[in-house]
Amino acid sequence: MNFKYLSDIKVNLVSITIVFSFFISVSVADPYLDALDAEAESSYSVKDSAKADASEDLRINDDEAKKKKLEFENSLRTGLPATYTSYRMLSEEDKQQVVDIYYESNLSMPTATRLLFNLYFKK
Repeated sequence: MNFKYLSDIKVNLVSITIVFSFFISVSVADPYLDALDAEAESSYSVKDSAKADASEDLRINDDEAKKKKLEFENSLRTGLPATYTSYRMLSEEDKQQVVDIYYESNLSMPTATRLLFNLYFKK
């Protein structure tokens, strides 16, 4: 058996192990890569909190819009029941336009009913 050959293999294996351990230690301890990693992690948390804030704002706005629509519909049903019947036949998009104009015109029912009938007869 050739012992010189085996010792050469051992030397090569040890050399390879040293080289790999050097590259691994350099890549792990690199401050630039650590800073990049920290920045990436912090940007994920910012994006997540921004998404949560935006969804909360949308939910609040949606709740507010539903409340306004219900208030308008109650006012229309009690004050102008025949007009309310026509309002119910509008599409949801048209209904929302009527509600929006009602609040934009400082709760002016004549302005809202004018738009309501324009939308109703346009079909």
